[in-house]
Amino acid sequence: MANVEKKGKWWKKLARKKRMKSSDSGVASFSNGTAEKRPLSKSDDFIVVAIDFGTACSGYAYAFSQYPDVVHLMRRADCGPKERNSIFFKTPTAILLSEHEDFVAFGYEAKEIYSDMEVVDQSRYLYFEKFKMELHYTENIHRDMVLTAANGKQISAVTVFANALCYFKEQFMQEIFDQSTTGIIDYVIRWVITVPAIWTQSAKQFMRLSAMEAGLLEEDGPDELLIALEPEAASIYCQKLKRWDSLLDLEACNSPVLKRNGGLGLGLKKAREGMTRFRPSSLESSPTSSLDCNSPYSSQNSGASPVPSHKLGDHSLFVSGMRYIIVDCGGGTVDLTVHELGEKGSLSELYKATGGAWGSVGVDHQFEHLLHRIFGKDFIMDYKQHRPMGWMELMDTFESKKRSVNPLKNTVAFNISLPFSFIKFFYAQTNCTIENAVKAYHNPNIEWNSQGSLRIKAAIMYDLFHPVTEKITGHIRTLLDHPRLTNISHLFLVGGFAESPVLQHEIKKHFETRLRVVIPQDVSLTILKGAVFFGMDPTVVKIRRSALTYGVGVLNAYNPAKHPPNKCIVKGGKKWCTDIFEPYVVTDQAIPVNDVVLKSYNPAISSTTTTTITLFATDDEKTLFITDPGVMRVGELRLQMPPLSIREDGTSREIKVYMRFGDTEITVCAVDCASGHTALANLDLLCK
Repeated sequence: MANVEKKGKWWKKLARKKRMKSSDSGVASFSNGTAEKRPLSKSDDFIVVAIDFGTACSGYAYAFSQYPDVVHLMRRADCGPKERNSIFFKTPTAILLSEHEDFVAFGYEAKEIYSDMEVVDQSRYLYFEKFKMELHYTENIHRDMVLTAANGKQISAVTVFANALCYFKEQFMQEIFDQSTTGIIDYVIRWVITVPAIWTQSAKQFMRLSAMEAGLLEEDGPDELLIALEPEAASIYCQKLKRWDSLLDLEACNSPVLKRNGGLGLGLKKAREGMTRFRPSSLESSPTSSLDCNSPYSSQNSGASPVPSHKLGDHSLFVSGMRYIIVDCGGGTVDLTVHELGEKGSLSELYKATGGAWGSVGVDHQFEHLLHRIFGKDFIMDYKQHRPMGWMELMDTFESKKRSVNPLKNTVAFNISLPFSFIKFFYAQTNCTIENAVKAYHNPNIEWNSQGSLRIKAAIMYDLFHPVTEKITGHIRTLLDHPRLTNISHLFLVGGFAESPVLQHEIKKHFETRLRVVIPQDVSLTILKGAVFFGMDPTVVKIRRSALTYGVGVLNAYNPAKHPPNKCIVKGGKKWCTDIFEPYVVTDQAIPVNDVVLKSYNPAISSTTTTTITLFATDDEKTLFITDPGVMRVGELRLQMPPLSIREDGTSREIKVYMRFGDTEITVCAVDCASGHTALANLDLLCK
């Protein structure tokens, strides 16, 4: 993609200068994922760079292999010192491209440039925001899928995602270059991209393809990129927590003792001042400090010294054998995973990752539905299409109000200013004023005030959260009631949406009597920082659970006692049963990270040099045929073999296929038994 290639940059050859290699050729031939995932050794000079690609906001963080617990957060050049809080370590997931699909800007800059454009320019430029959710809602994800810009034009989704990832790559490279005194040419970069655990394998492969187009990795170096599952990253980060690294209980915030000592604000301030020096999560590089390759942080960096690797022990929230649930609430999705802590900090997944599209964007949708009821659905849809900038301004206003909704405060109402374009467009379309439309809605909790704002009573604002929080709490309850998930002692609430006082209140109200609810400080950065730790040691999760039942269609000898007549075919004078589903792994099966599923296949023609095996998936572990309801075709495994004739002993040719389902991505390799050579195996999950 020409629009994401940057010419003349010193970092173009950086990632491939010292690529990780494995001495085991069989393992190294695994495709569509990392080669041999391993922790970084002391002899490696590595930088792990994690990109938390969120629905609403995105950012990156990094750490040097010599100091793996010192996590540096994304440098933001467009915010001042007073704005240096967790929100400003990320930027909105918004991107602006030219009419020729060339990159223009990302994040706040993209929003500002687009908002300052004339209407005629907005109709030409391509603006996208919160586009990550398309990979969740699209059933058939393929490499040619398109996204629709704010002006209604469609372009390749890979182009949009690749430009976004390229932005973060260049921001990181420029940051390192600006702070370095000797350059980092001797460092190899291991990139990590976070994705929801409930995403399909095709969505994960789409992100890998986009990263390749962005220049984060080469086609022959898949080990340069790891896909991290968001709740797993949060779980890894939470292991670093000590007992004082979580927010105070909501009830404790109102206690007489706390009030006598200055209330919640002063209490938190004193706690942070006193405890920050103990938290490795608080050590970020100063934007103004110089950075030397031999010492990844400067002495100017607030006097910080290297933090030794955290070990489970005194003051830790975690003990071996502890079982807990991670509830990762982001902008678009909510992911839940249940882990058990093993020896030396290893993790085992106790139940397959679950969740749904219940993120904070769901509250935005509820607000939009409210506007539909007040002003009419047709008008709102027309306004979004013809005044996209006005709609963006309106939703930004609602976002700021949404963040301030707190059930513990006695807020009477919230004023939401409507853009002038909204008022003017509504009158032009309906010949009716906003005030009259609000009165006609006949809801005493919604008014049009004299300042030109939509005044919404607090009860209505709480109601906007209810459909979303109800789904989250209901799903948590379902997991906790599962007969296999006993002795769950803690619930960790993480993610950007977890900053919401409404969500925190609902979680604690429903579950504080059953387990300990923990809300880490810097709650919106837990996934980002945890992804860095995952990049340092991708083997920390020892056992994962399969989200689906995966398998292939095969022919078996026909048995009239158990096979239906319509599946009977005749080949070579023999009756066969076609379309039989042969599973590799079944739903919720525990899979150790290094376990390999071995299957042997015999091509119909021994001299063939290529063969294609179709991969299917289903929720039902008792599926019998690939034509059963709920069975999906998810990809193709293509094997290329050296040209050989039938083996000397007269037996047919045999291909052994090794598939690994215990990683965050499905990986595959194959061996031609006749020659002993590795067959080229490509698992394509993006075919139409």
